[in-house]
Amino acid sequence: LEKPMQIVAHTPADASERFWLAREYFGSFTAISKEPTISRAIGQLIDGKAQVAIVPPLHVTDAPEWWPLLLQSASRKLAIFASLPVTQSEKDAVAGRIHPVALAVGAVEPEPTGDDLSYLVLDVAHDTSQNRLTKIFADAGLKAHWLSISAHPAKDRRRHLVQIEDFIDSHAPIIRTLHDTLGDEILSYVHCLGSHARPLTL
Repeated sequence: LEKPMQIVAHTPADASERFWLAREYFGSFTAISKEPTISRAIGQLIDGKAQVAIVPPLHVTDAPEWWPLLLQSASRKLAIFASLPVTQSEKDAVAGRIHPVALAVGAVEPEPTGDDLSYLVLDVAHDTSQNRLTKIFADAGLKAHWLSISAHPAKDRRRHLVQIEDFIDSHAPIIRTLHDTLGDEILSYVHCLGSHARPLTL
């Protein structure tokens, strides 16, 4: 028999929105548990105790930076594959806001929908400018939005978290273009965190 799906929603004590978004997305018959810490929610994915975790979007600044946990998962390849909710207001669309309220992460291979948002992590030399990276994306016909630039355990490197307005996976031409343009001394790796359909505008 197929194992029932288990969802874990990151639900701090003062906020239950992600739990109810998960309930709306996956349905009333799906088992959904609450987890107050993001690391433990994703830990359940890594351990195979849950199939999907509902976590904060990557642009939220008051939540712990959780995406490095996806890079540490050697046993299961975890990826962002959906955004919640699947709609956005016309006001947000006009203002150019494309930030979801929550993201769904799991051992799922994202698939293109024709109108997607993808997330990349670029590990580069610390003196590599954002303008230089932006130009590489622009020359490839891709619109990039910087979500954060964070310190790296290696002091001479930094990690750029970028949202791309297109479907990007590890086989996308832009990955090879980045490596060829920057070289191995500047670019250590590009990691695809996953993608999801752009929220529909109501």
